[in-house]
Amino acid sequence: MSIITDRASEIFARLVDLEHQGASAQLNERLRVFRTRSRDGRDRLSKATSLARILRDDGVPIAQLSAGIIKSTSIAALALRESIQRLESSQNEHDTLVIIDSKTVEDALSSLNELAKAIADSIRRGLESELISIMPPTINHEVPDISGHAAEMSRLKMARHRLQIQISCSLENLEDGGKGVLESRQARRNAVEVWNLEFPKLQMALEKESPEMRTFLKAAASEQGATLSQATPDVIEQLRREDRLADFRVRSLK
Repeated sequence: MSIITDRASEIFARLVDLEHQGASAQLNERLRVFRTRSRDGRDRLSKATSLARILRDDGVPIAQLSAGIIKSTSIAALALRESIQRLESSQNEHDTLVIIDSKTVEDALSSLNELAKAIADSIRRGLESELISIMPPTINHEVPDISGHAAEMSRLKMARHRLQIQISCSLENLEDGGKGVLESRQARRNAVEVWNLEFPKLQMALEKESPEMRTFLKAAASEQGATLSQATPDVIEQLRREDRLADFRVRSLK
C-alpha cells in the first residue's frame, strides 16, 4: 500500500515543478486539475492506511486486502512510476498533456481511490467484528424503571443507544485522519464498560423487589408492555407509595 502512495507523492512533486517552469495557461490548468486529483488520492490512501495500522495495532481484526486488490495496486504503482519517468523526459507541452491525459495515468489515479475504499471497507468490517466480540450478552434485556435508580437506567439506555450506532468508514469520514472513527470506537467501548458496570447493579436492585413487582417492572420495560393483570393491587399500592403511578401508562393494543 505504501508503494503506490510513494509513487503518487513523486508524481505530485514533479507536477509542482512543472508549474514553475513557465508552462502555458492551458497546460497549467490541466496540471492543476491533475495535481489536485493526485494529491487527494494520495492523501486519502495515506489516511486510510494509517488508520488501519492504528486500529490493527490496537487489536481490531482488520483483514489483509485481497490478492486482486494487491495486484491492481502493483500495476498502478508501476504505471505511476513510468509516468514520472516520461514526465521527466518530456520535451514539450504536447508530450506532457499526452502523458497526463493517457488512460494509463487515469486508471492509476482511479486506483488510488479504489484502494482507499477497499481499506476503508476493511476497517468497517473489522470494527463490526470487534463489536460482536465485545457486545454484552445482556444488551437486549429489559431495563426496568426501579425506584431510586433513574440514573443507572438513563446511563444504560444511553449505552445501548451508542452500541446500536454504526461507525461510518466512508472516505469522507477519513478526511480528518480517522479522528471521528477513533472517537466513535472509544465511545462504543466506553458504552460497553458502562453497561457491564451498571446492568448488574440494576439487576441486584430488581431482585430486592417483590416477585409481583419484578414481573410488572420487567414487563413494563419490554416492547410489549405490562398487562393489566400484572398491575396487581400490591403493585399499584407500591407505585402509589413511591409516587410513581404517573410514570406508567395503559394503552390499547388494537
